[in-house]
Parts: sequence; structure tokens; C-alpha cells
Amino acid sequence: GFVRAGLGMAVVPSMVADRAGPGFRVTPLAGPGLRRTIALAHRSDVAPPRAARELQRVLLESRSP
Repeated sequence: GFVRAGLGMAVVPSMVADRAGPGFRVTPLAGPGLRRTIALAHRSDVAPPRAARELQRVLLESRSP
């Protein structure tokens, strides 16, 4: 609901990200020790706030190749 309202991003399980639908950008995340595939979702027409972009940067840097 927060993502849909344009209030930031969410870390969600892949089963939720797979149902995101149009208007959302989903970035899969993977890292050592994770037991689920998770992704960040945010509205594609609303720029995420700086804190959310920083979270995305940190998460993407820590994912495995």
C-alpha cells in the first residue's frame, strides 16, 4: 500500500513482486544466506525518496553475482 501510494519502496517476497503489475519497478535481490528471493518494488511514476534510493544502493551492492 505504501509503494502504491508513492511513499517509498518495499522489500517483498518474490511471490508478491511477481504480482506487482504495471506501474511498478521490481528489482530482484539475492544474497548469501537468504532463503527467499526478495525484491524492491516502487511506483515507476514517483521518484523514491533519498533514503529509499540509499537502501536500494546498499541492498544491490550486497547481492551475490
